[in-house]
Amino acid sequence: MRAVHEAIRHYAELAWSATAAGRLRPARPGSWVRELLSDAIGERPERVEHVAAQLSQFWAAAGEPWLHPARMAYIPATTSIPALVAEVLAATRNSHVWPSNIAAAQWERATTDQLARMLGLAPGLTWAGGGAGVVLGSATSGVQQALLGALIRTRGLRWRQDGVRGDERVYVTSQTHGSVARTVLAAGLGQQGLRVVVHDPDTGAMSATELAAAVAEDVADGLCPVMVVATVGTTASAAVDDLVALGAICASRGLWLHVDAAWCGAFAVLPEHRNLLAGNAFASSLVVSPHKLLRTGLGCSVLWTRWPDAMAAAMAVDQPYLANGQPGEGVDPRGLQLPTGRPDRALVLGMTLRCLGQAELRRLLRRNLGLAQRIGIWATAQPQLESRTRLGLVLLRVRDGSQATQALLDAVHRDGQVLLSSATIEGQLWIRIAPGG
Repeated sequence: MRAVHEAIRHYAELAWSATAAGRLRPARPGSWVRELLSDAIGERPERVEHVAAQLSQFWAAAGEPWLHPARMAYIPATTSIPALVAEVLAATRNSHVWPSNIAAAQWERATTDQLARMLGLAPGLTWAGGGAGVVLGSATSGVQQALLGALIRTRGLRWRQDGVRGDERVYVTSQTHGSVARTVLAAGLGQQGLRVVVHDPDTGAMSATELAAAVAEDVADGLCPVMVVATVGTTASAAVDDLVALGAICASRGLWLHVDAAWCGAFAVLPEHRNLLAGNAFASSLVVSPHKLLRTGLGCSVLWTRWPDAMAAAMAVDQPYLANGQPGEGVDPRGLQLPTGRPDRALVLGMTLRCLGQAELRRLLRRNLGLAQRIGIWATAQPQLESRTRLGLVLLRVRDGSQATQALLDAVHRDGQVLLSSATIEGQLWIRIAPGG
């Protein structure tokens, strides 16, 4: 128990010290991991306190943690005291969420339905409305499941027997997260299976007109459109696709619409940003990652689908030794993801949401948006900079061009005050500033 208390104390100290910290500590170069760790696990047990102390050295050598407020390079990865306590409880239970563990499975159903209502999702995406919600480790797993379900919906059980034919097509933009391309490759569709649709140069959103034309062209060429991936908050620029316009095209063509709202979907908790997910009733599947903005800690993404039977059919394998002998419980949650080992991540999600409450979550989300707005106002006042602020992201570039922008980013990193990242948009280099924590 003392080690558990130490872990919680360490988090509290980390959070407070990070808030007051100055420059980022750079990671030690070279073989510092080898210097801290022995070559082999010893025959005799080590004291928990000793290993924990060594881990503290390890983290210190690794530089500042993701919690540090000056880490604004990527996307927020937030946590909280309730999430940490929930991790301990989940570890003590060490539960698999199978049909043989009805309590954990029902908790997962209830929790994902509760979050869906907070986000304003259509009833058809929830367990109560005939759909399903499942807690996964990442949004990447969500798009993997979506593609498998889409292949079943498009090709039927024939796909299970014969596999892909090579004529399947998935529609994205150049702003779509790279996990979609990885998924298409992993599914055996090949690079040709990914069709990049033109996006609006100003908003970054997928053009509905161009999507309709691309699908029509592929159908005329005898190809098989399978899935469209829309994004609510692209990583590069926080662009938001029009779910209503894209959804109408998908509905008319019988296409699976997967909505990647992993990052910015959480802002729909705010009434003033509920419109971000307008049109989600068209979605065949939708993913939001609470570990980005809703304080659950890493490894918590939620996938909802209105076609759970299609997802389950894609990977259904008879395993009677895992059955619980209790009919009528609906889709086995194992059928909605590839791994059969399913840790109880819904416990962490549900406890975090309940302990923080909706009012506190709204406050934290508005704080995130407010930080971005303040940085954006500062950037707008700099005559040598061009800037854009979208949701929780600020983009800026030096008006003299990409070379000057890169020089500015290099100078920022040499100074060590903050860690930022960059993105190439419409051929121009932009600096990304994503305040989080």
